[in-house]
Amino acid sequence: MSDRYEKWQEKAEKHDLNHTTVKRNGQKDFSCTICHQLSEIMRKEFKRFWKWYKEEIPEVKSYSGKTEENFEELMKEDFSVKERTGTEKAKIRYRLIWLIESMRYDKSPEKMTKEIIETVLGMIAASNKFTKREKQQETFTENILPAEQKDTVRITEVVQKKWRKR
Repeated sequence: MSDRYEKWQEKAEKHDLNHTTVKRNGQKDFSCTICHQLSEIMRKEFKRFWKWYKEEIPEVKSYSGKTEENFEELMKEDFSVKERTGTEKAKIRYRLIWLIESMRYDKSPEKMTKEIIETVLGMIAASNKFTKREKQQETFTENILPAEQKDTVRITEVVQKKWRKR
């Protein structure tokens, strides 16, 4: 069970009152599709990400315009960098958390937030930032990810090395 789900759910419910009652509570929620409308044109990389994420985290039910924005910001990162400072690692971690928190879930994801982050990082590397077609991703991730999901940095490095060999 996700360690943060209850917090996300509480925030979303409190925020949604802003849209269903006249009383405003000031609660912000980046998963709100009313406040953060979807873009009119979905980029193919985000479309691939969303399709994959729904299969990987079946508890997810929707995303917002903020999810798309967070995804774009995350894709600007250079994941080929071997050595990162603590600040750089924290920046990427926060971007991943913001991405995950900008979606709504039917129930608590089975995976803990750290596991979701590791899985997303691994797929970013395996799919070359979701530029690879699904079949290329599937074949590769079936062979590598399940055995390597222990350390985020290690996953990314192993996935990138094996992908380059292909």
